Amino acid sequence: MLIKLEQYRAHHIVNQVAKDYKLSSRNNCLERSVLFEAPSGVGSMVSFKLSDGISFLMINGMLEEELIIRMPAELYQPIIFSYVLIGELSHSLNNGNLTYTLETLQSSITTNQHNTTQEILIPAKQDQVLIIVMIDRAEYLK
Repeated sequence: MLIKLEQYRAHHIVNQVAKDYKLSSRNNCLERSVLFEAPSGVGSMVSFKLSDGISFLMINGMLEEELIIRMPAELYQPIIFSYVLIGELSHSLNNGNLTYTLETLQSSITTNQHNTTQEILIPAKQDQVLIIVMIDRAEYLK
């Protein structure tokens, strides 16, 4: 499933996944979460909105179909810290001109060229424990 974000925030990812998968999301203070249920998969996706433009996303479970998170082309792209504890994650930057894959116990720190899109792909039918930290540079530097 392809989800298209309008903003770089972990909460927006959870909201869009809940909407597209027709699942309900829950809010608890600075935390937003969605539980995957059959037929979409099993597990959870949790986001935390921290201060100064920092947000945190954790995915724990298995999806029945691959999930592609397409992020918008903006002038100031966030810095993204990706950690794969279990599973796999692919990240495509610069409108698809650069792609890499992280496997279990690998991580990366990336940012994208301005005004180009990027995508994060989470494969289907694999146990996943992923952590993604996003830093909105414009907000963080304030």
